[in-house]
Amino acid sequence: ARKAYRRALVLDPSLPESRMNLALLRARLGRTEEAAAGLLALIEDHPRAEGAYRNLALVRLQQGDGEGFARCLEQAQRLLPRVENARALADHYRGLGAEEHLAAVLEFLEE
Repeated sequence: ARKAYRRALVLDPSLPESRMNLALLRARLGRTEEAAAGLLALIEDHPRAEGAYRNLALVRLQQGDGEGFARCLEQAQRLLPRVENARALADHYRGLGAEEHLAAVLEFLEE
């Protein structure tokens, strides 16, 4: 799969889907620094790429960076509100006991 994504990127380095999929593959292989770097580069080129922020949030969580997870997922939520993002944020904040953040997320879910 990695070779196929790399070939696609050689043909067209601007393909956001291939760049994101290659980053996710790297994350699955435990190469989270490379995955994060790839997603950050994608975000730099496409700042409204909600999926890149959402996937970077998962990489940050995999890295044990709860704050980074929340920051990225909040940005994804600002770009394209999704119930599943709000629920993941609510679970995260509930686990931290961060009531002020949790209240804002729960308010979104009630809308």
